[in-house]
Amino acid sequence: MTGQEVKFPEMASGMEAAMEAINAEGGVNGDQLSLNVCDTKYSANGEVDCARQIAAEEPAAVVAPFIVADSSGAAWPIFEKAGLPAIGSQGATLAELNSPNAFLISSGFVGPYAGTVNAVEAAGGAKKVTVVTDDPDPVAKPVDAIIEGQLKSHGFTEVESVTAHTQSDPTYATAVAEVLKGNPEAIIMVASPTDSGTLLQGLSASGYEGIIVNAALILTQQVIEGIGAPAEGVYLTNEHAFISDEKNPGIAKFKEDMAKYQPEAAVNDVSLQGWSGMMLFAEAAKGAKAMESKALMEAFEAVKKPIELKTVGPWSVVGKLNQIPGFSRIVNPTIDIGVVENGEVIAKTGFINPFAPPAK
Repeated sequence: MTGQEVKFPEMASGMEAAMEAINAEGGVNGDQLSLNVCDTKYSANGEVDCARQIAAEEPAAVVAPFIVADSSGAAWPIFEKAGLPAIGSQGATLAELNSPNAFLISSGFVGPYAGTVNAVEAAGGAKKVTVVTDDPDPVAKPVDAIIEGQLKSHGFTEVESVTAHTQSDPTYATAVAEVLKGNPEAIIMVASPTDSGTLLQGLSASGYEGIIVNAALILTQQVIEGIGAPAEGVYLTNEHAFISDEKNPGIAKFKEDMAKYQPEAAVNDVSLQGWSGMMLFAEAAKGAKAMESKALMEAFEAVKKPIELKTVGPWSVVGKLNQIPGFSRIVNPTIDIGVVENGEVIAKTGFINPFAPPAK
């Protein structure tokens, strides 16, 4: 993906590294894998064009599709009409989270935001929580609803909401003042990477020392490095394991494959997503009677024994669909929680299910 605003060529690099490692060990059921990449250029039209191109080429499956620019998810009906299973997808839109052809690798954008409440508890807990949302933000309303529901289910009663208005309050001085007026013990952020950085700098300058939580898909390592000291101590929720987790055998294998097969590529959350998606495909495809779309769809739907990549939580399908209202295709709802220490995210909890009933 090489758009003007967002460039993630390492997504393909991660997939290539995994594929070469798989093929070096004999492929899948004796079949060597091949990969064709379509660059969406991070545009809505590009995503639809790629979906049409892929459908016309009639591949066996779509692996780790990164479809995020078009919030309507218009690419998904194209895959459905073509009968193409898409495995290892990221869960970036409501269409994807409910498409019968999508086999999400983890909990999409839903899990990390639901897990912000778990992160508040992991950080030591709080009674007074403020949720800060930037405006405009196309995902703010559904994300706010998820967080509010989680706060309620976990027994939080002193909850406030503050909206940071990008145009009228570009430095967020007004928003920060409004947040601090409520004396929160914990702050949950729902904001873009740029806006999150501005908010963190404002909160730091104002002397706030309480808990701050955000999603790792927003505060990436690159963003953390750009923010600097104000990012220290921030708790992050992630649908994947953190690449800094040296004790995780899945992360070790990912780094080993990247060093061997894609030594020039960036080793980050994006290449990890690509690598994990391809590895998931290879494991789930082992049960297919043939390397073609219908057989693969049946094989994916029949996965009962959890696949343990370690870079994501245990993955299986049987008995897991339609378990989370509104997000029917989440079969692996887990997240990981970490905290920024000395500019690096340190894993704290291992994989947990944020949708599980809170402990009494």
